[in-house]
Amino acid sequence: MVPFLVLLWGSMQGLWWWLRRKERKEKKDQEDKEWKERKDQEDKERKEKKDQEDKERKEKKDQEDKEWKERKDQEDKERKEKKDQEDKERKEKKDEEHQERRERRERMEKDRRAEEADKWWRRRMWEAELEDMRAVRGHNGAWGRRKSA
Repeated sequence: MVPFLVLLWGSMQGLWWWLRRKERKEKKDQEDKEWKERKDQEDKERKEKKDQEDKERKEKKDQEDKEWKERKDQEDKERKEKKDQEDKERKEKKDEEHQERRERRERMEKDRRAEEADKWWRRRMWEAELEDMRAVRGHNGAWGRRKSA
């Protein structure tokens, strides 16, 4: 009977050890499950927070990009208007210079023609005067009255 009791006591010890092990395993499994749920929840919250921050960062960047583009477009527009104005002024100045040159050239041409006409007229007058003087001379070349007079 003593061996039976020893055997019984040993089986009780083994059973008690097995139950404790089972409890510890269940407790550990439960803790692992809770830890995993907590971790999953924290990861989810962290991911949501990161996604929200990324979204805000993207919106901020998009806004900054939009403002930069508007500013750049405005600067480009002003630069273009300034360049167009300068080009217009340059063209007007060039046109004025061309007009002045054309007018000066026309004046010079007019003056030259007037001078040529004056020279021509003077020559004609000189030739007429010379012919009158020839007509006034006699046959021996002496000065005197006209033959017709």
